[in-house]
Amino acid sequence: MSDIEKRLLAIRDDRGQGANQLAGDALALLGAAALAAPGRDPGEIIAEAHGLTARLILLRPSMAAIANWSLNWWQELSARPDAAAALVAEFGQRHDATAAALTQSAEQALGSARSVLSLSYSSAVEAVLAAAPGLERVVIGEGRPRLEGRCLAQALQSHIPDVDLIIDAGLAHFAAQVDCVILGADSICRDGAAVNKIGSLAAALGAEAAGVPCLIVADTYKLDPIHTASNMALEEMAAEEVWPEQPEMCRNPYFETVPERLITAYASEKGVLSAAQLAPEFERWRELHASFHSHSPA
Repeated sequence: MSDIEKRLLAIRDDRGQGANQLAGDALALLGAAALAAPGRDPGEIIAEAHGLTARLILLRPSMAAIANWSLNWWQELSARPDAAAALVAEFGQRHDATAAALTQSAEQALGSARSVLSLSYSSAVEAVLAAAPGLERVVIGEGRPRLEGRCLAQALQSHIPDVDLIIDAGLAHFAAQVDCVILGADSICRDGAAVNKIGSLAAALGAEAAGVPCLIVADTYKLDPIHTASNMALEEMAAEEVWPEQPEMCRNPYFETVPERLITAYASEKGVLSAAQLAPEFERWRELHASFHSHSPA
């Protein structure tokens, strides 16, 4: 098996990293492929990038960031096929700058909140909460079946005075005890629904019932211009993770959607936005998707 195939499989099968981290892995794969054989014909480089991007778009359907970063790479490499090395550096810097700007916007959105509730693990949420001034308490849903919430709890222990890890069934209950619910997102559908770890809907409904704001932290690379909540492909994983001895009895969906009506605002690298303000960003990605799918590599 080639190195590229191994890396594609690693992205497909990864259960520990979030969408932004896996998008970084996708960019690293695309960059390595473009640099693999210096001196190749530019048309061959572009055609290979198109083929890999097509595969990455389908690899993790619940994670729009993988598709969108890959589409951006294909678009810019197509215009500069002889500048792959420079593009690798530029995309690395862009990926880091996007994350930094997102953190700043989310801190602004949190305002004077002293306590928040989150779920499972999100690298974006970790960065925001670790840097947010004045936070006194963070409540974290454990994120069954793989318990990713433990990773977030451990990461925040040295930053937040009070970190509570709770069972996922308690998310709605504890949402009434905090100033804000803050969730990451693996995708945001074109109807404004956020796709995130299952349990997110319970947290958002609990926030609504308690009159607590629900903030989604996601950069605009996570916008999915194609799907809505009703037709979004939501990944379901091995039933053995739930009950190894009786998998035939189990279902193990990893993701669910949180409707736009439950979301107070979206913190992005372009500021704190409403659902209506996301419309131009959705159109930008729709046009890029259309351009990619209409393109026939030479």
